[in-house]
Amino acid sequence: MDVFENGVAETGAELGIVMKAHTPLGAGMLTGRLRSPDGLPANEYHRFFPRFQPENFGNNLQLVEKITRLAEERKCMPAQLALAWIKSKSRQPGMPFIVPVAGARSERRIIAMQQMSS
Repeated sequence: MDVFENGVAETGAELGIVMKAHTPLGAGMLTGRLRSPDGLPANEYHRFFPRFQPENFGNNLQLVEKITRLAEERKCMPAQLALAWIKSKSRQPGMPFIVPVAGARSERRIIAMQQMSS
């Protein structure tokens, strides 16, 4: 369900509700870490999301490839492009304030995310 198409984002804006963008980097798909559904640990809750099911995963990798090409054209990383897109949506009329919540599993990732946001 797309919150930008089903009225949820607009309603949030009208009511002054901040929207949390959970897993904005696709649980590793946009960082290149996740290349197959088998890359998710067995106890990882993302494993149960429809986008990570084997029948959908290939289509989502094709979308990641398109995002990767767009990022290359703009001389940035796919993760940077995704986070910038979320920030740009937050500034549009009729959109709520959107806070991306990206996790990190290493110090290197935290430093990279700090550099992306500055």
